[in-house]
Amino acid sequence: MPRKQGIVIHIRDLEDNDIPALAALAAKTYTETFGHSFSAEDLAAEIKATRSQDYFRAAMKEDTILLAVDGDRIAGYVQLSDVKINVKGAEVKDGDQAVNAIYIHADYQGQGIGRALMDAAFVHPRFKNASNIFIDVWDKNERALNFYLNYGFKVVGKCDVVTDGEVTGHDLVLARPLRLV
Repeated sequence: MPRKQGIVIHIRDLEDNDIPALAALAAKTYTETFGHSFSAEDLAAEIKATRSQDYFRAAMKEDTILLAVDGDRIAGYVQLSDVKINVKGAEVKDGDQAVNAIYIHADYQGQGIGRALMDAAFVHPRFKNASNIFIDVWDKNERALNFYLNYGFKVVGKCDVVTDGEVTGHDLVLARPLRLV
């Protein structure tokens, strides 16, 4: 497991009592990364729709959410799901899965936590029967894009980013086979 100043980070499943802290982390990291590109109203709508406590309570019924924890503090998370993105230019097969989100708290950036979460995702039983794993990334987020490309993902298409019913940007859609040859 990654270490930050001698502390071991553990990867585990999301539990109900983690939801308030996870929603706070998700909203904070999303705002730090993308907040400058939204109006205050659009940002609030996006956070409510995809990073609020209500969102995570509903998501954990269908998705798998793995946490990277440092003691009782959430350092990051990865959310695994069925493919929900509108993939233009790529074929999604039955059983394919997606990395719906992966976020690391700013205090833990560069500590190998993203790789530990991605490694945990790729061996998770949820991905067992998937031929391909998909992820979408904002086309201007070069750091994340390079991480995924280095992880074996390839750009296979593009999708619109829709906030509060309006197209506000574009994401690149990436895919990679579950098992790299």
